[in-house]
Amino acid sequence: MTLFPPISDPLLQLQITKERLEFALESGRMGTWDLDVESNKVACSEEMLRLWGIEPEAYNGDRAILQSKVHPEDLQEMQLAIDQAIRDHTLYELEYRIHPTPTSVRWVMSRGRCTFDPVTKKMIRLSGVVFDITDRKLKELALDEAIKARALFFSIASH
Repeated sequence: MTLFPPISDPLLQLQITKERLEFALESGRMGTWDLDVESNKVACSEEMLRLWGIEPEAYNGDRAILQSKVHPEDLQEMQLAIDQAIRDHTLYELEYRIHPTPTSVRWVMSRGRCTFDPVTKKMIRLSGVVFDITDRKLKELALDEAIKARALFFSIASH
């Protein structure tokens, strides 16, 4: 069941669908990415590049540019999660920190899936979405600190 009236022109239907998807992603502060394994190039939506602090005109698809924005302590965990998704044919999912500017830190959630060649069974693409979870993560971290402080207070008070 479709809620939108059908459009007979397939090109117009494709354009409208594309505009709806772009608006939904932009509204949700979500970006998309698509890693071509052979070329090691990553195609990204403008929303993702904005989130990562990269000017779209300056981005050439170089994966190293994106990786340079990932917090150094999170790079190994990212690679392990990607490797596991490839090995197990499962979804890639990870929360990690990025540095859109040298002095700022944002938390993001990235989810993706692998596409495998039907004949060779080799992975050819890893594509997915990334979205900003900074506000949620800061609240979680503040709650963790409050719980630790409370435990310390009760530990000291009980002695």
